[in-house]
Amino acid sequence: MSAPSSRSAELHALVRDTLLGGRYFLSGVHNLSDSTGALLSAVTQWCQAGGRSVDEVLASVEPCLRQSILMSLLPARGVDPDYRGSLDVAIDDHLRNLGLALTRPEKDVLRDICISVRKLHGLSRKEARGKTASLGNIRALGLYRRLAKEQNERCLWCGVSLDAPGVCVTLEHVAPKHLGDDTKGNWALACATCNQGKGESLAWAASKNAFDYLERSELGSPHSIGQRQRWSVIMRQRSCDRCAGTARSHELWVYRRVSTGLAVPSNCSVSCSGCAANYALDLLLPLWATSESERGLPLRR
Repeated sequence: MSAPSSRSAELHALVRDTLLGGRYFLSGVHNLSDSTGALLSAVTQWCQAGGRSVDEVLASVEPCLRQSILMSLLPARGVDPDYRGSLDVAIDDHLRNLGLALTRPEKDVLRDICISVRKLHGLSRKEARGKTASLGNIRALGLYRRLAKEQNERCLWCGVSLDAPGVCVTLEHVAPKHLGDDTKGNWALACATCNQGKGESLAWAASKNAFDYLERSELGSPHSIGQRQRWSVIMRQRSCDRCAGTARSHELWVYRRVSTGLAVPSNCSVSCSGCAANYALDLLLPLWATSESERGLPLRR
């Protein structure tokens, strides 16, 4: 094997350390680079090799940082079910320790999270479902049509028409139920596959599935993509990479841009069905939710 060119030296060093950087098999995955500069240089070279932009990689990192900030803002007493004092006092004490001065609306968000966490504390999954909003509740409140209209009659995430054949409409809690169930601004409509793919994620990029990890059962399906990986790619891109159409007006699909690679987010991008047909893109068949098993790939034009 020839020596790597100077242009890709940092990338080759990172790859070598990842594969051979420890006495145990693949233990190099846990290593840290010698310097931030070397890591950034290697990542830039890796982006070029895979047809990605550095902005795309940074877009995967920032949500993790934002989630960390959010969780660091929550006071321990505020989510303690045995605490009987004022939530406002607990929040103010914690913010004072952090040296932060937040406005009343910002504190109200923290207060609502604390209330939601405490409401579901100690309940089983079944009991928790009984205490959180459902699609039936939304219909009873007369909110279903309003939500559908706000979303242009499409799934919040992938943009599929809510009345398309095979689509099962579900109530989507944009923030997980235990962080914001009773806030109307937290309710949306999504297809069952997107809802299951999102799961209880808050920051999509904080999931291991956003960083190209495949479970054992997923390694044998090179022409399909798992629900969690699919949702991560759609959430990262937000729009068709050809026409910039979003889920507000287009149904979005995940395609493999590195034809020889696994169906993992790094090798994938997003296209609307029209551009997928025009450019003959390698669309990946999602592993549909059981309730949506009749859904399939768009017809070729």
